[in-house]
Amino acid sequence: MSVEIRPFTAEDYEAIVEIGNRLFPEYPSTVEETRHEDEHRDPKCKFARFVAELDDRVVGFARYAQSSVMYHPQKFEINVQVAPEHQGRGIGKALYEHLLKELEPFDPIKEPEKLGVVDPLDEREERSVHRWERSRALLGMKPSITREDLLACLRDHDGHPFSICRHPGEKDPEERYQTVVSVLMDLHERKMWIGDGPPCTSDYQEAGLAFA
Repeated sequence: MSVEIRPFTAEDYEAIVEIGNRLFPEYPSTVEETRHEDEHRDPKCKFARFVAELDDRVVGFARYAQSSVMYHPQKFEINVQVAPEHQGRGIGKALYEHLLKELEPFDPIKEPEKLGVVDPLDEREERSVHRWERSRALLGMKPSITREDLLACLRDHDGHPFSICRHPGEKDPEERYQTVVSVLMDLHERKMWIGDGPPCTSDYQEAGLAFA
């Protein structure tokens, strides 16, 4: 297998849009939309796209870009997409390595510390981890999960005031957090239940779900 990686040309729009729509059918795009986006990029932001070609057919593509909203001359976002039937054959890796090589002249920042920004661990993250672990303990071992199981999980107070069902902490006046709304959905039955306020005191109201 010999894959050629080359710069993107206007003749490749149809191929890359087709690949993207196959990979992400929930977010379909068109050639016109992609072309319009390319033609209206902020001129200060660097952008380039490359395609991987196999037997004269585009089977993947990759790009680097800069955000006009969070612009930094050495910060880039990258994206690599490969057609499903050609995944697992090293094409994505080749595209990724090609992007890194193309970015070298711009001296991209690879380590956040070089930005001079320190992002210390927020103790609130530990509380989120507790809620996640608690929900797994309540639901993870069940062969099937019912609406009642989910309600019991949402109403759980283990670890208060940082429990799944949150109420203001009595000891710390700064911890004035409370669950204000919660939602349960059954996509198979097309039903939804909405609870106003903390789950432990909510009388969940049923609402139908409409699908186009």
